[in-house]
Amino acid sequence: MYVILMTVELVMVVLTGYIDLSVFSVDSQYSSIAGIMSIKLFSYIIVLIIQNYKNIKKGIDVPNSYWLSLFIIPFGTLYVTFLILESNNLSNYRIVISVSILLIINIVAFYLYDVLNSVYEDKIEKALLKQQNNYYHKQFEIMDNSYKNMKSVRHDIKNHLSIIESYIYKNNTEKAINYIQNILNSSYGEQELARSGNFDFDSILNYKLQNAKSKGIEVIVEAKIPQKINIESFDIAIIIGNLLDNAFEAVSKLSNDKKIKVRLNYRKNTLYIHVNNTFDGAVFYEDDQIISTHKDKENHGIGLKNIEKAIKKYNGTMEINHTNNNFTVDIFLYIN
Repeated sequence: MYVILMTVELVMVVLTGYIDLSVFSVDSQYSSIAGIMSIKLFSYIIVLIIQNYKNIKKGIDVPNSYWLSLFIIPFGTLYVTFLILESNNLSNYRIVISVSILLIINIVAFYLYDVLNSVYEDKIEKALLKQQNNYYHKQFEIMDNSYKNMKSVRHDIKNHLSIIESYIYKNNTEKAINYIQNILNSSYGEQELARSGNFDFDSILNYKLQNAKSKGIEVIVEAKIPQKINIESFDIAIIIGNLLDNAFEAVSKLSNDKKIKVRLNYRKNTLYIHVNNTFDGAVFYEDDQIISTHKDKENHGIGLKNIEKAIKKYNGTMEINHTNNNFTVDIFLYIN
């Protein structure tokens, strides 16, 4: 932006008045009321043009590797501009043409950055859509297995009851209890750990927490959410998905006392999200912000910063607290 405004000023100065183009000249002077007014007007027009780049305004953070190459353009512009100002063999006409070309190049750089923001946003949405499809597929699979297992138990219920009845008549209470326990263990298979009433929330919770439970982690879920709630499914995937990924990663480092507790509640247009997990007590900060220790920081959880951005869309707040062995995240989302 600074380079663009500098080139705007230089073009208008050359067009509206005389200036000693030697950078190090102590006698460099410029005075033109029309020129000063023209500079402000032209700068305003350029700002209006750049303001239309909607993807930049969304605040999407593209990876450093994407925009570092674009950052070279303004530095190159500064260098070439200094060469032009030091040259005594160029006419005002050539100076205006040269600097105007540099100005156009920098405006195009803004356009390219805007396009990169759009491309990266599409990449994020596709990754989230793929994750969401996996969540839905797993949720349907769990529901289908639960239905089939219940149907199987119902079909054999008479046989099971007759066996239990024989144990009871023989006063073999221990065998009866063990037999009932075997029925319970085999009847449900993968249970729906979350039955909040909202399919989007249940799908991601069951997908993530079933995986945690299969790794020997104790999972506690308390969720009550309306079937219809005015929150985008992508935002659900970003917030809940990242929180559970981080909790699972932290708990996986422990040899015992592995616990994850999730509590979701919706009341009076406010969604409360509470995630608590045990961990080893190691917390890493960078600029007063907790950072992920995962090696793949760019793709892990789609990015921790996106959690905060998703929360801001709903004027929400997030509070993080931790002790030596417990890590807690509390989020409030205010939904219209």
